[in-house]
Formats: sequence, C-alpha cells, structure tokens
Amino acid sequence: MHKELIMQAFVLGSDGNLWLETGPFTDLARTLATRQQVDANVSNIYSQVGENRIWRTAFQAINAGEIFVLGTDGNLWLEHAPFGSVPPSRQQVDSDVQTFQAMDVGTVFVLGNNGNLWLETAPFGNVPPSRQQVDGNVLAFQALDLETVFVLGTDGNLWLETAPFGNVPPSRQQVDGNVLQFWAMDSGTVYVLGQDLNLWYEPGPFGNTEITTSIRSQIDANVNDFQPLRLSSDGGSALNGSPADVIFTLGHDSNLWLAQGPFQGVEHTVNTRKFVDGNVIAFGAGDLSNLFVLGGDLNLWYEYPPYGPKNRQLVDANAVACQPLFPAQSF
Repeated sequence: MHKELIMQAFVLGSDGNLWLETGPFTDLARTLATRQQVDANVSNIYSQVGENRIWRTAFQAINAGEIFVLGTDGNLWLEHAPFGSVPPSRQQVDSDVQTFQAMDVGTVFVLGNNGNLWLETAPFGNVPPSRQQVDGNVLAFQALDLETVFVLGTDGNLWLETAPFGNVPPSRQQVDGNVLQFWAMDSGTVYVLGQDLNLWYEPGPFGNTEITTSIRSQIDANVNDFQPLRLSSDGGSALNGSPADVIFTLGHDSNLWLAQGPFQGVEHTVNTRKFVDGNVIAFGAGDLSNLFVLGGDLNLWYEYPPYGPKNRQLVDANAVACQPLFPAQSF
C-alpha cells in the first residue's frame, strides 16, 4: 500500500491560469475546491512537468510561497504568498524573457528573446536588474551553480561554460554537436539527445568531441523527452553508467519507460526497460516512487510503483504544465 503524501503542486491550466494545489490527490473535487489561484496569463509554449527541462519554463517555485512566473507578455516576476488574489505581491525581474532558471529567490539566469543569456541578481523591481552576460546566440541552458552552466547554442553545439562571466564567450569546453536537448547530472556527466532523437550517456572530461563521441553509450532511439535520476553516489562512476543511474524516457510513440544503467546500447535498453504509462506528453519524477504524468488528454496524474492504472491518482484536468513540490519543498 502506497503511503499517502500530502504534497503540493503548482499547476498551469490550458486557460493560462496558475494554481497552487495541495494533496493527497485522492479527491479531485476537494482539490479543485481548496486550490489557490496564483496568477493568470502565464506563458506556456511546451507542456512540461518539473524543473530543469531546457524548454521554455513558464514558472519555477522556490518553495510553496515564492515563485518566479513568466507572463505571456514576456515579463518575468517574482511572486509571493498569500495567493488567491491575482496578481499577488510581486516584483518584476526582467522583460522580453524567453526562459529562465532561478537558483534562489535572489539569483536567476535569464535568457532573452534575443538569445542573450544573463546572470541576474536582486534587488528586483527595476528592469533590468544588476546582471552579467554569460553568452549570446543561446537556445537553451542548464546551470549547475552560479559558476557552472551548460549552454546549447542556436547552432546545436553544447558547451560547458564557467565563470567569471561578463566577457562573451566565457571560458568553455565543447561537449557535443547537433544537440536537441540535454540533462547534466554534474560537470562530468551529461545525457544528450541528438537532433536525430538518439539518446546518449556522455562522460567527461569535455573539450574534445572526438573523444567524447568515441566513449559515449547510446541508451535509446526515437526519444522525445527524458529525465535521469542518480540513486546514490555510485552514479556516474563508470563510462557507461552504473546501476545507480536510471532514466525515464518518453518515446516518439508517447510511451513512457524506465531504464537502468549501466547503459549498453539500444537493444539492451529495449530488453530490460520497464513500461510506466502510455499517451504521455510530459512527466516529472521526484524519485522512483513519486512521478507526475501529463496525458495527451491533459489529465495530470500522480503515479507510484508498481506503475499501472491502479497506482495513480488524478490531480487535475485541462493542465498543460506542473511543478510538483515534493515534501522537502513544501510547508
């Protein structure tokens, strides 16, 4: 019997309204009756669940009372509880924003619609705030900390860039080329989805793409989205990963799978992976026991193992994006 967790989730509806919803998610009517509206006219370009996707982020919560929200007008705000009146107390961070990644309530990486990537710091309220340019011609990025950022250029080249910032480009090493999407676990381990939809496990050190491509391990093919997890400090300890490295993969056929390292090619993955769900357009895992899944019918589900129709709870309907707050983030 799965232990009920009273968790919270920020859920974006297809109408652009953003809500804070509280579990346990066993009664949809109760959830809808008790949720609090955070804001309206919230941006949504890609349906997604969770953080750290390289696609356009519509909102990112630091905790249940502080959240960065990107409006459909390109204005980025830091918003504060109490929620229920729209808009809530807020300070504008920047304008003409394409996407962002907040590191804490006072520090945020911001990608402008012009492709310039900035590291911006509080106080917010005057646009633009204090900031340093990280790079230009940026398509997507993932910051590991304030001094280490993976940057995907508009030319498909993926770089590992390090501070100090302010001069473009900063110190950097190329990781790979022809990249569509990526997920860095640390500065020496990156999962890379190529423009051909082939998914790879790539170990560092980086800087020589010929060496990287000669030692990388292919995990799967025809992949739309993915999320790796590291189960222990043993993760990333081998060139092709270890049993502590696991990954959820969403296929081009909308089927969601769970695979475990070491990664030894597509055939091995196909023969050993476990089916999670079908007709999926987005998902986000807190760990192997807590998964949020957005279906093609825009129903949002909380799912737990053993995965199947009996082990899931309906969170909301007509949803297009969600950020779950697992117990450590909630209050």
